[in-house]
Amino acid sequence: MKKWTCASIMVVAACVVTVYFTPPISDSYEGRAVHLSFDDVDIAMRQLTEDSTKYCSIFDHPFFRYLLYLHESYDAKMTLYIYSENKDYSVSDFPNCYKPEFEQNADWLKLGFHAIRPNHSEVETSQLERFAVAYEKTESSIVRFAGKDCMSHTLRLHYWQCTEEERAFLAQHGVRTLLTCDDTRQSYALPIEVCSLLQEQGHWADDELRYLRTDFRTEHIKWSPWLALLNHTENDTIVIFTHEWALTRSNKRVLERMLHILQQHHVYYTH
Repeated sequence: MKKWTCASIMVVAACVVTVYFTPPISDSYEGRAVHLSFDDVDIAMRQLTEDSTKYCSIFDHPFFRYLLYLHESYDAKMTLYIYSENKDYSVSDFPNCYKPEFEQNADWLKLGFHAIRPNHSEVETSQLERFAVAYEKTESSIVRFAGKDCMSHTLRLHYWQCTEEERAFLAQHGVRTLLTCDDTRQSYALPIEVCSLLQEQGHWADDELRYLRTDFRTEHIKWSPWLALLNHTENDTIVIFTHEWALTRSNKRVLERMLHILQQHHVYYTH
């Protein structure tokens, strides 16, 4: 039979307590900015494209209905990062019929470019011409089916991959911020010393773009969101993300608990 140590008992007790009781995490969270996003948004986009007669509203789809729930329950605003294409799907095929709804909800729901496709190679990503074509196709498609107000000027690229030339291209096309990695991997071909600085202080900027460290990937939070937030107070903007494919029941619980705690601290959301 497994013997419980005092340390393990204390950890379990703390996690149980924070499920039912949420004391304030820190005054430093009061009125802070939060960026919330969902990466790899592909399933919902494909299904809305393939069967627009089944989904009379975007909120008839379970994924978008859940996003609406987060907005209505926690005042959350969010950004969805989408692909230019995936196998037999292209963002240019997404129908126009949902445009009025996207426009009506553009104050809290944004869309942005994520990658050429889910399984692209690093060589393919590093080709500026292919990258530019995919970005411009995605940008023009979003404006067409959702309206220009739905276009996000803050991006997180797939696997944090792009070249210096591609960073300059994004800045020229109105992108203002890139969200960097939530671990020690190099982001966007930035110098190693810059990536280290981002890990330490959470933000950095050059003459073209601002960079913000990603703070929380909710599917990786296995214990208490309260404890995660408690130990993480130094960044001006709290950057939270997950993936469409990772929205399990347990991940939703973590995400909702985190948003509830932040709502109590009167945070505001930024795109």
